[in-house]
Amino acid sequence: MYPDGDAVRLNPELSGGTIVRRTVELVIGVVAVVVLLAGCSSTAQPGQPGSTTAAPSPTPPSSADPNAGLKNGTQLKAVLLTTKDLPAGFKVSPAVVRDSGDVFGPRSTATTPRSSACRKLDTNVWAEGAGIGPPASFAQTGFTDSYGDEVDAVIDSFRGTDAQKVMANLRKLFAVCAKFKTTTSGTPTTVKVVAKAGPRVGDDSVKAVLTSPVWQGGTTLAAVRVGKAVVSVLYSSGKSDLGAKATNLAATIARRL
Repeated sequence: MYPDGDAVRLNPELSGGTIVRRTVELVIGVVAVVVLLAGCSSTAQPGQPGSTTAAPSPTPPSSADPNAGLKNGTQLKAVLLTTKDLPAGFKVSPAVVRDSGDVFGPRSTATTPRSSACRKLDTNVWAEGAGIGPPASFAQTGFTDSYGDEVDAVIDSFRGTDAQKVMANLRKLFAVCAKFKTTTSGTPTTVKVVAKAGPRVGDDSVKAVLTSPVWQGGTTLAAVRVGKAVVSVLYSSGKSDLGAKATNLAATIARRL
């Protein structure tokens, strides 16, 4: 959390790392109540004995808290992956670790998944390509090993039915990005995206496997919805398993929610 109140994710294209910037505006509502007192008068006030004026109607109760039932960033952080959940050799990438703290962000807006989001699929915030955001709260972490394999995990909480919309839009995004062009270390290439059923846990799940002729291995993305929270995990592996463990790791987090 930066001093100015922004929680961020750094962009790999800009920083040369493996993480993407996302700023969550922290909104704190301040309510001021001002009572105006009229000058002294012998006239009885409304609702008092001797008054013929009816007392004002009570103020209707405020609407329900839109954040009711949502975990804040601090609570989400507590159920994220640790090195104990990963294969031996993985270490935390400190620059990736972020959360929104105990304050909830502004209302989410929705956009249709576009092909411009395809290149984001190979980053730690690939689920942002669903076009629903910002989330009400979030927490994220990441890990790498000496072989260059990478694991990133994010939990986003949403208000209303936005979490369901995220899952629906991720499926649309995988279809839009079934094949997309990008560059790897300056080499132009085409990435193939194959969507599959996700782990059997939570309320909904989906996964996708990314491969490219110039990659060694591949990347598996897994998303699981649990109520109003969406877990997203990226596992980039140089091995033939193509990061298949992403589904197990996503399920591990989902069971903790």
